[in-house]
Amino acid sequence: QFLILNGDTPLLTKDTLTSLIDYHQSEKASLTLLTTVIPDPRGYGRVVRGKA
Repeated sequence: QFLILNGDTPLLTKDTLTSLIDYHQSEKASLTLLTTVIPDPRGYGRVVRGKA
């Protein structure tokens, strides 16, 4: 197993990463993607969720 983090990712806590890994393993997922909603996404890579 391995974990890939983008270079433009805001600081993530150990708890967030641990929860992500635990969820991934419990679901026996092939891939798990963590996203968030921020007020101004300019300057970051983006994942468009829902209707664009």
